Amino acid sequence: MDLKITNNIDNNIFSTHVTVDALGTEQLSEDEERELISNFPVKLAYRNLKFAKNIKINGTVPEITDEEVDNTSVVSVSLPALSNKEIFINEEFDAYYKIDYTKISPAVIDGKVITSREIASQAYCLIFSQVICDAVRDIMDELRKKAPAFEGESIVSV
Repeated sequence: MDLKITNNIDNNIFSTHVTVDALGTEQLSEDEERELISNFPVKLAYRNLKFAKNIKINGTVPEITDEEVDNTSVVSVSLPALSNKEIFINEEFDAYYKIDYTKISPAVIDGKVITSREIASQAYCLIFSQVICDAVRDIMDELRKKAPAFEGESIVSV
């Protein structure tokens, strides 16, 4: 399964969509993966996810990092509380997040890494899309283990 991340800015609103771009993997065809998600319907639940990551600035763009928080070049950023949404993982999957940058609290701006509301908005969208993609990957990895070779016919000579 390939996911597509689409970022947009419109009238002070930063948004990101995570959608399914294509089904299939190196091991499963598009039809096989479609049948797998049909046979084993699964949902992604926001309540099970932690929307927080360490962020640093690369040039003028925030990026997620595994580096330790030092509050000078790397900070921990958490999204404002999200409603508990559940989304079926199938061809119509669409995880959507939006934030009005004019409504971001000034307390979010640390002056070192997160220097503006626009940077905070970008970081929020980046964190949301990364957490969603990681969660879908984990769910699909578990799903692919369930019954990869069960279906089909075989002939037994007696």
